[in-house]
Order: sequence, then C-alpha cells, then structure tokens
Amino acid sequence: MMYIENLQLKNNIITWLIIMFFIISFMIVVGGLTRLTDSGLSITQWQLFSGFLPPFNSSDWDKYFNLYKEIPEFKIQNYDMTLSEFKVIFWWEWAHRFLGRLIGISFLLPLIYFTFKVGFKKLINFYVIFILICFQGFIGWYMVSSGLVDRVDVSHFRLSIHLIIAFLIISLILWNYLNLKLNSYNDKNLRFNLPLIFLSLVYLQIIIGAFVSGMDAGQIYNSWPLMGSNYFPDDNEHVNLFKLSAFSDPSLVQFMHRNLAYLILFFYLFLMIKIYLNKLKNLYFAINLLGLLLFIQIILGIFVFELVLRIYAHGLRFFRDPWGLFDFVIVTIALVPASGQFSVLRALRILRALRLISGVPRMRRVVEALLRAVPGIGAVAALLLLVFYVFAVIATKLFGGDFPQWFGTIGESMYSLFQIMTLESWSMGIVRPVMQLFPFAWAFFVPFIIVSSFTVLNLFIAIIVDSMQTLNVGEGKQNIEPVQTDLKEEIRLGSDEIAQLRLEIRELRSELSSRQP
Repeated sequence: MMYIENLQLKNNIITWLIIMFFIISFMIVVGGLTRLTDSGLSITQWQLFSGFLPPFNSSDWDKYFNLYKEIPEFKIQNYDMTLSEFKVIFWWEWAHRFLGRLIGISFLLPLIYFTFKVGFKKLINFYVIFILICFQGFIGWYMVSSGLVDRVDVSHFRLSIHLIIAFLIISLILWNYLNLKLNSYNDKNLRFNLPLIFLSLVYLQIIIGAFVSGMDAGQIYNSWPLMGSNYFPDDNEHVNLFKLSAFSDPSLVQFMHRNLAYLILFFYLFLMIKIYLNKLKNLYFAINLLGLLLFIQIILGIFVFELVLRIYAHGLRFFRDPWGLFDFVIVTIALVPASGQFSVLRALRILRALRLISGVPRMRRVVEALLRAVPGIGAVAALLLLVFYVFAVIATKLFGGDFPQWFGTIGESMYSLFQIMTLESWSMGIVRPVMQLFPFAWAFFVPFIIVSSFTVLNLFIAIIVDSMQTLNVGEGKQNIEPVQTDLKEEIRLGSDEIAQLRLEIRELRSELSSRQP
C-alpha cells in the first residue's frame, strides 16, 4: 500500500486521480461516439503538436478534405460527401484527439510536481500509467492507419487493443485511488486470484465486444438464446473456436461474445456466494453493486426474453400496466426485419432504457407528476394556441403583403410567431426587417413575447410544480397514516394499562383500610 505522510499532499493526489478518472471516462464515451459516427478516419495524418489546432480558414478545410478524399472510405463509401458533412465527422475525431492530448498534459504536469514532493519510488505506478497513456496515443494512430489503405474501416484487432488499453488505464487509476483512499483489505477466505480471474474475464469480454463492434457482428443474429435455429451459428456447420481465423468471422465472434457473457454471470454468482458464505461484510456493497450492473447489462441484451417471461407470468394483467404496453411496443419495433424501408425503426430500441424510470423512485415520481399535470397542461396549451391564432390573424393582415415568406398565410404566421416565442433570432431575423417598413411593429411583437414567452409558458412550469407538490403531500399523508395508527394504538394500550393500575391501587387501598384497627 502506498504511504504518504503529508495528509494535504495525499488529498491533492487523490483529487488529481479522481479528475483523471472522469476525464478518461469521458474520453472513452467520446471515442465510442466517434466510432458510431464513422468519424475515426476523417483526419488522415498524425501531427502531435501542429494537429492540436483545428482548421481556421477555407484553405485549411480544403487541405483536410482533400486528404480524406484519398482514402478508401471516401472513394468507396462516402464518395458523395460534401465539405459541410465532412466537417461534422472531422470535429468528432478532432475532439477525440484533443482530449487525448489534454489527458497527457493533465497527467504529466501534476506527476512531475508530485514527484518533487514525495519522490520517484512512491509514484512509480503513476509513471507506468503515463507510459500506457503515451502508448495509447501510438496505438490510436496505429489503429487509424489500418483504415487508410485497402479497406473502409479500421482493423478490429487494433480497435480491441486500443479499447482494452483505455480500460486498463482507467482501472489502474481507480486501483491507485482506492489504494490511497482506503485501507488495504485482505482475507484468507477470498483469495486475490478470484477477483483477478473475474476482472480478466471482463477484459476479455471487452476485447470480444470490440471485435463485435469492429465487424458489426451484432447485426447478424437478433434472436436469443438461439442464433438462428441452432445454438451454434446457422452459417457455420463446423464451429472451430481454436483457430485465429475464428476471430475474423462475425458469426463466431458474436457466438463467443454471448457465451463469454454466460461465463461471467456464472463466475459472478460463484464469487457472490463465496463472499456471503464467508460473511465478508466489507465486500457486500461492492458485490451487490456489481450484480446490479450485470443485471442491467443482461436485461438490455435479452429484453425480448424478459418480456416473454413477464407476459407468461402476468397474463392479460401485463397489458393493463402502462409500462408493460410501452415495453411491448418497443420490443415489437425491435423485431422489425433489419432490411427494407422499416429497418430504421429498429433504432427505437434505445427507448427501452426508459424502462429504468420505474425502478428509480425519484424518476418515477417526476413522471407521475408530469402525467398528473397533463390536463392542466392541455388547458394551457389550448390557451396558447388561441393566443397564437389571434396574433397570427393580426400579423397576416398587417405584414402579409410585404413579408409573405413569414406572414403570407395563417400557418406561416403561426410558425414565425413560434420562432419569435422561442426567442431564436427573433429580433435581427424577423422583427427588425419588419420594422424597416413598419416602425411601430414593435408594439405588436413585444406584447406577444410578453404574453407567450413570459406569461403563458411559465404556467406550464407552475402546473408541473403544483402537481409534484400535490404528489409529495399525498405520499407524505400515506407515510404518516400508518405512524398515526400505530401511535393511537399505543396510546389506547397505555390508557388501558393506566386504568388497570388505578383499579389495582384502589383495591390495595381498600385492603389496607380493612386491616387497620
């Protein structure tokens, strides 16, 4: 365990590690989005220092775009891409590389400072992390370079190396943070190799998951637990998982990803039973949190199977639950074939994550308040629509002849007024051009903004706040009623006991009086 005598310095190092943990976590998210948007190959050169600055003029943009036109991704896949579309994917990759440089600087400079304070030997673990960060930058470019020649995508092997090093870095940072923050824990009943085996399985799953992402292997089979009509992939008659070529077969990669998930689940159950049998109470929270995360991951992966079980268990009552109907609709959309004009609907599967609202009490309370506020919101919406209609008629009569693009018809006037209500480019975009011909037009638009933006829209907030307050009061009453009932019962029992004591006292007094001469 790392030992630092100076408490203030120790706290500074802990704070630094926390900041680095969140920055690198955000970096992983940005990297995932860069991958999903196919932005990783938009910058075809690796310039450690000069690449820090983005393009500032049209000539710089043309330079980057022309370089992108030379790679297979543009020639084969994005040959019709415009400069404006290129800028979108460019900014994703530039942000990804910018964060990488920021991480390197944010780690190196404090590391040098802390080295002068506590010495090199106590921080040798951090220097290992910094070497991994530098190596991660090299692997990132090594991965990108694989997609610049003879292919439209990066190598899934290099992608997996890039991803696993990122998780290794963040794991080491967390490990050192816990080493400083908490006391070391060791128990003979739980050997270190058990968590290490579990962590290794998780890392292996991350690698296989990178293979799935790199080859888009997850789109081949959308059924569970079978892959097509068999447990093994339908398109592989002879499954051989012990050849290197298996890791380049999308079907086999998905097969390995699924079965490794089963193995991780079984090993977790074994680890949990081991912890509870040996009563390692210090690890209860950690193992329960890990179980919750695994459960969420599994549910998101096999939500169809979960839905079938719920329908079987609840029968027709399942369809009386609003959340049950929501799940049914989302799952039905997910079963739409992955080809044809309806394939885009499969993207709506992400809405399945909203099911977590019912599992979080505070989120559920907010949703219930919104549903309770629907009638009031409807009334305010009707009032707002009436205000829009009245002002739209007036605007069409006043300004329609000179500004038909904004106020030519009632519909165009209502749309323009909606833009004005949102305060989006209302002054320079609409009102001031109108005032050039109608100097007193402000007398029309300003009252409209006051009525719509500052008055009517705030009624929506007031209704929602009132609904949440009413809901909280109702829940408070429900929580108080059992307490009041118990208190009344205790008071009643206490009164009966007091009455009994008084009776016994009277009897004792009578007995004493009779014994006196």
